[in-house]
Amino acid sequence: MEFSDKYLSEDIIDNIFHKLSYEDMVSFSQITKYTYIRYDNYIKYLIYDFLNTNYKYFKILIQKYKYSENEIFDMGVIAARDVRIIWGTPMYGYYDLRFLFELIYLGLDIKNEDILKCTKGHINLQLNIQRIKRCVSFNRFETIHNINKEPMLYSLHKMFKLTKKDDKENTYSIEWIPI
Repeated sequence: MEFSDKYLSEDIIDNIFHKLSYEDMVSFSQITKYTYIRYDNYIKYLIYDFLNTNYKYFKILIQKYKYSENEIFDMGVIAARDVRIIWGTPMYGYYDLRFLFELIYLGLDIKNEDILKCTKGHINLQLNIQRIKRCVSFNRFETIHNINKEPMLYSLHKMFKLTKKDDKENTYSIEWIPI
């Protein structure tokens, strides 16, 4: 590829690209049509790296790209299987349902056998998933409004705040971003 009369081989460009942060990858991919075509698909599938770990980037990707039913299903299985516990108070833990919310909002089939298998030992998680599905409305605003009226889905409420589980932990390493 040529930059200002200087030629860089594809392997050098790839090495540069893969050492960038997520934001820089997006910016880099938009430099030219060549970089967009070459890296856009790679950025799309970074969503699997952010699943259950980084809601900010997960949400950006889920809203920017169109994912197939199979991809949403695969992400749903992973999200249900590896759901994290977050702490609203030192005594009460909640499921981090933000990732499942996004997938259910996009049409994840919560009655699929594989999804039910992933949540088999977690009755409360199954109930939470069913409640999220019942709250889905004709648009995102109404759906979030319905969720905020549902006490069982407190970890999805706008007013939810993370807290430390005990004094031994310094802080959570995640940035809390509400749905």
